[in-house]
Amino acid sequence: MNRQGSIAAIFLAQLVFGLVPPLIRFCQQEIDTNAVMFDRFCIGFLFFVVWDGFITFRRRSFGLSAPTELEVEKQNLSSISLLGLLCLASFFLSLSTVIWAWSLTQTSIANSTLLYSMLPLFTVLVGWLMLNQSFDRLFLIAMTVTMVGGFIIGLNDFQISLEKLQGDLIALLSALFRTGYLLTVETLRNHLNATTIMLRVSAICIILTLPLLFINQGKVFPYSTNGWLALMGLALTLVVGQGLMAYSLKQLSSGFVSLISCLDPIFGALFAWLFFSEALNVYNWIGFVIILLGVGLTSYSQSIIKGTELFDSNRVLDMVES
Repeated sequence: MNRQGSIAAIFLAQLVFGLVPPLIRFCQQEIDTNAVMFDRFCIGFLFFVVWDGFITFRRRSFGLSAPTELEVEKQNLSSISLLGLLCLASFFLSLSTVIWAWSLTQTSIANSTLLYSMLPLFTVLVGWLMLNQSFDRLFLIAMTVTMVGGFIIGLNDFQISLEKLQGDLIALLSALFRTGYLLTVETLRNHLNATTIMLRVSAICIILTLPLLFINQGKVFPYSTNGWLALMGLALTLVVGQGLMAYSLKQLSSGFVSLISCLDPIFGALFAWLFFSEALNVYNWIGFVIILLGVGLTSYSQSIIKGTELFDSNRVLDMVES
């Protein structure tokens, strides 16, 4: 896997993630939000099972060697530590997804989008404080420019209200959980391939989100063909988007991946314009340009590449084992 392939993968992943808000909106017309999240993990898990089976069949048909599980032994990673990391990634992914969807019911989309754009800052700070990661000055400048673009996109509709304070805090909490997910998957990619990680993470997320079905006790599955198509599309965004993100974290730093996540508002707004005829105002276009400028600056930074000299995964393993 080369650097260009990883960068292309993460850009494609963000394009796919832009489809998530409109697809959730379609699904919510027939089933509850909690059921949407549970169904998404269930169907996504089935997709991963099929994909993993296809890879295994292809490998055996062509006499290819299995993906190196010896990586685990070389780094003396115990099965308990590996399971702990997988559970931790599942916990962060399920909570960040559910809490983000919940924040949209408690605050405006603009507020939630603006606060969620804090993700790069959280990822860089946590990586620096807890995992001994470091980032050069150019990367920090590019991150600041990108975050400013994200703020501008939501600035026009941003509202400061005590009634929406709870939703704003929930959106911030979602970004924090997302940070934990990125950093944990970045560690897992030192030991396992992307398909193996996502197959197991999806299975654990099903267990974690199952209790949500008993909260509202509404319909669990769509009742129309369009509803099922929307749900299948939403599950595919999980498979393709999260799969490509995990794939890219083999070479790219979690800080860079979180920065690229600021492209979500661009793709989300464009899809909202395409599917729901939502107008794009001048703030949107200014924010788009600034985000693209910030992302472009990162191409000259060395911090976008994940390097062993900048990343100490043993610190994560020590926290899991303790």
